[in-house]
Amino acid sequence: MKCKVPSCSKEKRYLNGYCQKHYDQVKRHGKVLKRTIYTPNKFEIIKDICIIYHYDKNCKLKGKSYVDKKFYIKVMKYKWCIDSLGYVNNSKVGRMHKFLFSSPIGEEIDHKNRNKLDNRLLNLRIVSRGQNTINRGNISSNTSGFKGVSWNKRERKWKVYTTKNNKQISLGCFDDYMEAVNHYKKEIVKIHGKYAKFNLKIRRIKCD
Repeated sequence: MKCKVPSCSKEKRYLNGYCQKHYDQVKRHGKVLKRTIYTPNKFEIIKDICIIYHYDKNCKLKGKSYVDKKFYIKVMKYKWCIDSLGYVNNSKVGRMHKFLFSSPIGEEIDHKNRNKLDNRLLNLRIVSRGQNTINRGNISSNTSGFKGVSWNKRERKWKVYTTKNNKQISLGCFDDYMEAVNHYKKEIVKIHGKYAKFNLKIRRIKCD
């Protein structure tokens, strides 16, 4: 006899008509789970985009990732998860953007819109380490609330800076916070061109 769960083809080996897996689920959770961390991803095709659904250990939707429809056959063979850094990852083939889009030695693959779940080719580009760093958002250790702006306690001014070729470039100091922010936005476009990115929202933090 087979397990009484309609979608299961395993033979019944435990009590109440369940196979071992579903018996353990009922015993632990009180019900048969619709999904587990081992269940293959759900895929959905909309026009030219393939949407991949990712669930957490509690079977709740964790996020959706995107690839071009033409890669569906290539990606559907693997179980994809969202790793601790927010990338789409598989334990065998690694992160999805590197799996789909190779880069020359010494260069990196950048997500243009900063969305690590968007692995469509139009959102991926080859960049240097420095260019990739410029396209990153604000880091958690930033105390001003805006990338490239920090409070200089000694001078009691807002310091503006950026980095190029692994070297920090000073862009000046300002008494006014918004003046410092606007100066940064103007200068990095001159320095980094199309790779220049800054906060979409300004979150000012009080200085000491």
